[in-house]
Amino acid sequence: MSAKELKALIDIGTSLGYTGDELKQFINDERMRMDREKMKEEEKRRAEEDGKRQEKEAKEAADRAERTERQKLEQGKEEADRAEREKERAFELEKIRLEKEAEVQRVRSEHDLKLAQMRYDNDELEGEPDENGGQGDIRRISCNESIEATSIQ
Repeated sequence: MSAKELKALIDIGTSLGYTGDELKQFINDERMRMDREKMKEEEKRRAEEDGKRQEKEAKEAADRAERTERQKLEQGKEEADRAEREKERAFELEKIRLEKEAEVQRVRSEHDLKLAQMRYDNDELEGEPDENGGQGDIRRISCNESIEATSIQ
């Protein structure tokens, strides 16, 4: 208690007619009452500060929870987008693979068709009858042999 407050209490006590021990008792009672009020005010202030701190902490916790939820949603969206891109990529790769497979099959089919045509043509040539009505024997002669044969005759 400050000297100013003590002086004020003495003045109030003497104005009420207290003197000696009664004045001391009044001053002690008032000091205790003032201390209790200060303690109550301090407790009230602390409770208000605690309330504000708790509100602030609750708001921060809510903000953190909201950020966490937002991050989870963004991550989920990113994962969904990534999965969609991967799905599209797999689709494109499968499409390319099937196109290449179809191209290979087409080339093989064309090759097989040409081979079959050549075999058919060979069979036709080899199977033609000769002038006498018999089965002909056509021999393949290379260009050089053909030239040599013509020059000998």
